Amino acid sequence: MNLRKLLSMLTVMAALPCALCGCIQQAVTGSPEITGTVEILPTPTATVRVDEINGIFVDAINGSDAGDGSRKAPFASVEKAMEKAGPGKTMYLADGVYYGTLKPVNGTEGQPFTVSALPGCKPVLTPTVPVTGFTRWKDSIYVADVSHIADSIDAERAQLFADTESLTEARWPNSGKSLRSIMEAPRALAGEGTDAETIVTPEAMPEGIVGAKAVVWPGENGVAGWICYTSRIKSAQGCVLKLEDKLDTPENYIGMNAYSPVKGNPFFLTGALCLLDAPGEYWYDAENKRVYVYMPEGDDPSAHTITMRGSSAAVQAKDARFINLQGLSFYGGGITLPEAEDCRIENCRVLFSDHFYASGYASYVLKSSNHITGKRNLITRCEFGYSAFNGITLGGEDNVFTDNIVHHSNYCGDDFAGLYVLKSSRCEISRNNITYSGRVHIYFTINTDYDACVIRGNYLYGHSRLTSDSGAFYTWSCNGGGTRLYNNFVDCGEKTENGTMSKCWDGLYLDNYCSNFTVDHNIVVGGTCGLRTNLSNENTLYANNTVIGSQYGYGIYSYPKDDAKTGKTRFYNNLFVALKGVDINYSGSENGQSVVYTGALKDGTVPCPVNPEQRIESGSNLRVSYIIENEGYQPADGSPAIDAGCVIEGITDGYLGDAPDIGAIEKGGKLFEYGATWSLED
Repeated sequence: MNLRKLLSMLTVMAALPCALCGCIQQAVTGSPEITGTVEILPTPTATVRVDEINGIFVDAINGSDAGDGSRKAPFASVEKAMEKAGPGKTMYLADGVYYGTLKPVNGTEGQPFTVSALPGCKPVLTPTVPVTGFTRWKDSIYVADVSHIADSIDAERAQLFADTESLTEARWPNSGKSLRSIMEAPRALAGEGTDAETIVTPEAMPEGIVGAKAVVWPGENGVAGWICYTSRIKSAQGCVLKLEDKLDTPENYIGMNAYSPVKGNPFFLTGALCLLDAPGEYWYDAENKRVYVYMPEGDDPSAHTITMRGSSAAVQAKDARFINLQGLSFYGGGITLPEAEDCRIENCRVLFSDHFYASGYASYVLKSSNHITGKRNLITRCEFGYSAFNGITLGGEDNVFTDNIVHHSNYCGDDFAGLYVLKSSRCEISRNNITYSGRVHIYFTINTDYDACVIRGNYLYGHSRLTSDSGAFYTWSCNGGGTRLYNNFVDCGEKTENGTMSKCWDGLYLDNYCSNFTVDHNIVVGGTCGLRTNLSNENTLYANNTVIGSQYGYGIYSYPKDDAKTGKTRFYNNLFVALKGVDINYSGSENGQSVVYTGALKDGTVPCPVNPEQRIESGSNLRVSYIIENEGYQPADGSPAIDAGCVIEGITDGYLGDAPDIGAIEKGGKLFEYGATWSLED
């Protein structure tokens, strides 16, 4: 049975007569004219003790702001409850949808301020704005005048919700599905004559397309398809669309200008009334302050609770101190806590936190509304889903992001990630499920110094859904400062119709000029290249990784200008079952990177450290035909990988046998634990 249907049934069965007892009613605060059933979003179960003395109780259904905030006389609104907030206080929320941005006050050490779901309740907080007064416009399309609330609507990020579920902005080609499946939505391919100022469509566009937005992923032969450009359409004649903006590279990149749109680039069109032709679509006319909607079942929107995106933040507090959020659901906005210290976010759900297709270079326009920086903050057992760009942005010192589920991030398909990590020291990113990202799952900011972060035990599945040239973990020109990536499982193992592994680009990718990383005991299944290091990575260790079913086990690209830079990359005990061996291109370099490597099983031999100036020659065979058992990812009986590795202090400690095995898992050992300890069904 569908979890949401089950919760709805339990709501009906468990109805209790008293206020704040069972938390089973569904309501909307502040908008009594709205009709329809509001779906309460489930959150992971949290164990919460009710503090009757220090508690502030809020009940949208049975409460009143004339009450005193006690359990017997709860407030109706969060705004009123905040008047009594302070250190040591806990605000308990009953069922209902609470509109506006939550702005919690600070607590103190040992006396935090907490906002929590009342046990058994599923409160929903949203900064969206209710929309009413729909009338039929044409066929199954309805329209509402929103001029009276236009100042509260974020026009650039306009997004319409029906019963807490996001609808899809009108587009061509039609998505055919809800926003929840936006990663799989069809895109068209640009035709002959496409350039930086022109998109040629496969069919003639309808009248009214002028002023709509073209969203395109540029780049010749997929080289540069890791960014998304948008521009308004200036004119249209048949299949030829002229753009207001010139979509090309602001400056040459490594001697190439590979970023202009060309024939074959994927694109779609959005942002025009003429594109509103399918159930589940909407369009916001910002000029005339009207919103149009074609409901998923073609029914009257007045039978539902309709809201539009307002503020980008569901929770906002600058310089937050000792604030706890527990068991809460948010939609239509994120959690923004810049420079926070000692805050805890537990058992929360954040959906549809961001939405936009901005004009120009999207990656330079906006940042995630789920944005938490500062010191000693903990985010655990939370869900972050369906964000146009970063699922969550994290930065600072001693922050912990553990046991979370992040999914369907960066559905705009630009240079964003499920988890975008700003400059950080001693951060821990562990035991998370990060799945379905438009580009990267975990992203370390380019040109940034980090210090001793740990990335371990994460399950990374389904990256590069909309882009190319990326990795499940990715960074560029970054100093890891001793950062270690280990015991992560990168799954690119989707199968095509003919049974071969699909292409999801690279597993663990340390792009140009990275330094001071340790990458060990990871497993990568499928994809283009299991491990990739471009240009001159310095002081980086790759050890005891296992790559299975990738096109290439390992890849490196170096340019002539980097000949003088010695990488000193160490490459030991790695195990590959790859389709094509390695992908090595020195691009005319005479010296290339200096790479020490072992794990190249050639003629039954496994060299241990050799000449530290040794270069991996193009075409070196690092492919092994048999190495693993069907389960556990450890060497099979008789494998030459057994006891064939080199001892690396602090990395191969605790090996079994006479010497470490080649690969991530020792013969006779156990597969490491990875991924979240709970699921969305919990």
